[in-house]
Amino acid sequence: MSNAASKELNALQRCAVCKIDLKGRFAFIDEEFLELTGYTYEELLGKPLAGIIDTDSQTLIVQLLNEKSHYETVFDSAPLTFVDKNQRAFDVTAIMFLNFIGGNPVNFQLIITTQPVPERIGAVSKKDKLLENFIVELSEIDTAHDWPGILQSLLKLSQAGQGAWYGFDKGSLVPMAAAVDESQTEFAGKEIDAPSGWHSKIAETEEEYDFTDGKSVQKAVESTKTAPNEFISTFHIHRDKYVLRLIFSGNIDSTKASQGIEKTRVVLPLIVKLVSDSK
Repeated sequence: MSNAASKELNALQRCAVCKIDLKGRFAFIDEEFLELTGYTYEELLGKPLAGIIDTDSQTLIVQLLNEKSHYETVFDSAPLTFVDKNQRAFDVTAIMFLNFIGGNPVNFQLIITTQPVPERIGAVSKKDKLLENFIVELSEIDTAHDWPGILQSLLKLSQAGQGAWYGFDKGSLVPMAAAVDESQTEFAGKEIDAPSGWHSKIAETEEEYDFTDGKSVQKAVESTKTAPNEFISTFHIHRDKYVLRLIFSGNIDSTKASQGIEKTRVVLPLIVKLVSDSK
């Protein structure tokens, strides 16, 4: 890894995301936001954002809600002070913008800067040998060109049997790299199955599919009558959209698969950052 890439990596921040409706009430909260504030999903959903920020921040949010045009996308960067569940105050920077559906405003999205990715991954990797090994391998890979190498390391980390990257162009998935764990007899010597229209739909909507998550599986069954043992995640590098697809053995322990998928979520922003910086 070059010194320039290392410098960029050190500046990379992990972000928390939430959405609030047009009246300032929580409509969506991601796991990072919950970890940051100490609250549960049930404790926040439908409740006002004002309930977990200080008085000055409440005034600022009300101003942004009332003065923002509902007919154009504007990005505001706001310094906010949150108060977590233990009543500890901490400062963040939040980027706030409107989401639209059919040209109509539906909610505000807040992207909140939290812990730098290297610190977060470093802390976790000290307790996890697979994650520690992945970080070592990633530092030795040419992230600009060796996507199969990145995939091979991801297979070890996630314990998936096959993996693939796809570009997304005009509604279709374009194969870019693939890898297989030859030590898993179920996958040894076999090429990955071609993606279906369902995979393209996931890429189009940028939803995540996780076969260890009941809600995700239910939605897939309702849509396609199937629920493949896969993890599918969409990401962006510059202006281009890509899709990561990991396929797991039908015999894998669900807890082990869930842990592997969570590790993949942790490192994916780091991979995207390194590939972006190398292009």
